Amino acid sequence: MPASSIAPISPVSIPLSGEWSFSIDEDQVGEQQGWMNPNFDDTSWVTVNVPHTWNVMPEHSEYEGIGWYRRAFSIPMEAQNAHLRLMFDAVFYLARVWLNGQYLGQHEGGYTPFEFDITSLAKAGEENVIAIQVDNLRATNRIPVVIRPDWSFDWWNYGGITRQVSLEMTSQVYIARQKIVSVPHLTGVDKADSATVSAIITVNNTSGSALEGTIQADLLADTTSQSVLSTPISSPINISANSNAEVQMEATITSPRLWHFDHPNLYRWSVSLLDADGQVVDTNEIVIGIRAIELKDGYFYLNGEPVRLVGVTRHADYPGQGSAETVTAMAADYDDLKTLNEVFSRPVHYPQDKFILDYADRHGILLIPEVPAWQLTQEQMSSKEMRELEKQQLREMIAEDFNHPSVWACSMGNEIE
Repeated sequence: MPASSIAPISPVSIPLSGEWSFSIDEDQVGEQQGWMNPNFDDTSWVTVNVPHTWNVMPEHSEYEGIGWYRRAFSIPMEAQNAHLRLMFDAVFYLARVWLNGQYLGQHEGGYTPFEFDITSLAKAGEENVIAIQVDNLRATNRIPVVIRPDWSFDWWNYGGITRQVSLEMTSQVYIARQKIVSVPHLTGVDKADSATVSAIITVNNTSGSALEGTIQADLLADTTSQSVLSTPISSPINISANSNAEVQMEATITSPRLWHFDHPNLYRWSVSLLDADGQVVDTNEIVIGIRAIELKDGYFYLNGEPVRLVGVTRHADYPGQGSAETVTAMAADYDDLKTLNEVFSRPVHYPQDKFILDYADRHGILLIPEVPAWQLTQEQMSSKEMRELEKQQLREMIAEDFNHPSVWACSMGNEIE
């Protein structure tokens, strides 16, 4: 079938944060009573603004248990030919999700993003209803853990949809992810005459047609949006129906502007997927930085310079917001930290909001993000179930953080037995 049978659709991110209906479910009757059904009457529920945690509500400040969120939304008619993903940046702790009364699945872990393919269930041009059951109970077989009956992790288990929600609309063939590695050729301290930028690009084809096309890539200076390559690079790609494919690409630039906490220079790796007729099927852009990090002789070297790592850790916890922090709150704290000359942070004790990763990239703060494996006992660490749960959280954190120049390592845990 010709490539033109796959409708090109400009990628669109539709925000689904904002007003949702909310209720606690102290007696755990919500599922039995059909709280997930689109025609369920939720007019007695309270209206909250997502991102949200119920623990900032005075009447639920110490509530541990089940809560429910519901929201109606519409999808544009062009979504009939699109691929649709419902994306959550974080829900604490266990989330079970329905769309239009159909169960989508669940996600465990309170600080990492997850998504569901809703292409076959969403109704274009009509009202759709999302329902989410959220469970913030502490337990010995969850991460973070209850360590023993009288001792748990020492930060709040803020229950709720604590970060942004969105609907991602793309063509049925789309760029699913990119992994970018940049390596400068240093000629001196904080100087390089060239750099290579390597990318592994994964493309998913969710349609019933094969696609023969081209991946085109360019590297742009972030401040000017001007290309720094002599010419964009390209690679052919052939993807069978209902499958995926990987393409590896590499570009070399001269006289790169290096990323450093004193001058956090950035680039944008911009990729387009074209069909055989040259139509743009999908686009994707990743912000990157070019820097070299080395550990040797007991020193940390950034771009060949031994540097002293000074900084602090900061919990995602703000008065009146809990862990469902606003951008204004996060920016205020990190502006203060940067003013105090912070150049490094291991943000305790869990993966951070996208805003903080982007802030660190743009303002020059080195990060070691961490999964919340805090004070695990030997018994918990030897549990196959717990090992798999930590691996899942590590995979999700690394996938989210991989391309950020501020991130140079990942922490597997803290104060473990």
